Amino acid sequence: MMGFLRTITTSTLGKYTHGGGALSEEEHRFYEVNGYIIRKNNVSDALLDEIGTRFVDICNGKIDVGMEIRLVKDASLKQKVVKGVNSVRKVQDCLHDDIFSKYVSDPAVTDIVTSIIGPNITAIHCMLLNKPLDANPNSSMDPLHQDLHGFPFRPPERIVASWTALENVDKDNGGLYMVPGTHTLELQPHDYFEWLRKSVSCHYADSNCLM
Repeated sequence: MMGFLRTITTSTLGKYTHGGGALSEEEHRFYEVNGYIIRKNNVSDALLDEIGTRFVDICNGKIDVGMEIRLVKDASLKQKVVKGVNSVRKVQDCLHDDIFSKYVSDPAVTDIVTSIIGPNITAIHCMLLNKPLDANPNSSMDPLHQDLHGFPFRPPERIVASWTALENVDKDNGGLYMVPGTHTLELQPHDYFEWLRKSVSCHYADSNCLM
């Protein structure tokens, strides 16, 4: 399953759309009202398997990622002898990795992104989220939040995120939740903790966005 959050298109410019592109008119209208769309089986299984293998290799130390990629360990596992995949909650800053960059530049993703924010897109952040099996559930939970808190550039209607599950997800094991229509609201006060099953995501912005 793949989700795109925060904008869309139609044949004419809307507040949250660019116009034309890979989305149907129905998808355009839905996004304008709700702030997200869902495309099932949009990214190939082959690419998702390649990303999953890359994640395992990085966690097991088979690949030297240097200072470019940051591994975030699950805080609840610090006192346990846990290594590899089951100790890592997040792979951060993997935008330029040889394999993760295939997702970032995959036409199955970028064609929809350009339909939402226009043709001048810049990938600004990529990460893989993992929910370790032995972690405290509360340590890997992520409440409803607005990503815009973390981005200093604007306007918000020219920023979009793609989110793709690497394995089957449902309401019991950590799927992605959206509250329809909240893309029209102002930023709300937030408290943070995290949750999610295994997924890969990337944020994109119109290259003309300003700090």
